[in-house]
Amino acid sequence: MMGKGTIPKQLQVCFAVSLAVCALVLLSACSQPAQPTQANQSPQSLQTVKWDASWSRLYHDPGSLKRASDLAVVGSITGISRVITDSKGIVSTLFIFSINRVVWNPHHLAQHATLIINQTGGIVHNVLYEIGDDPLFQVGEQAVLFLHQYKPGYFYVQGGPSGRFTIQNGMVKPINDEGVVFSTSLSVANFLTKIQNA
Repeated sequence: MMGKGTIPKQLQVCFAVSLAVCALVLLSACSQPAQPTQANQSPQSLQTVKWDASWSRLYHDPGSLKRASDLAVVGSITGISRVITDSKGIVSTLFIFSINRVVWNPHHLAQHATLIINQTGGIVHNVLYEIGDDPLFQVGEQAVLFLHQYKPGYFYVQGGPSGRFTIQNGMVKPINDEGVVFSTSLSVANFLTKIQNA
């Protein structure tokens, strides 16, 4: 007979074993360098772990997004510098972004043809870690990005997904509907005009 609020012994053992397995998985991920495998691994061969994120700020209009950003650029993801797992088990990927056009550069930060973009998520040991509303960049993806520089040459997307716009067939669209929403489809030229006038 159990007292009120007592956890059964079997449940305690299962919980302890689960914690131990999680700790081993995290330690093995930290002890081996993660390999940048996005470019050559099909999503079907991966186990996926989705994370939820609470963004400190989302931007719903181009003007506020522009003013909050250190840099806005058009270009494409051309490679992966490396994948990092921190001491808490959080995976992030350093992507190489090649600039085709600078849209906003009030601090003169775009001094090279490429930037390093840090995004939470990545592939470690055949497991894809990804934030649900901010899918992991793919090599070859074309985008307009609004960025914040957190150390010289290293950036993250301002406002999470609200600072990220994909380019497909010459048309720009937000990565999701949480940030800036368009009433109609916009060409790259029309979107950049909108940003410059914001």
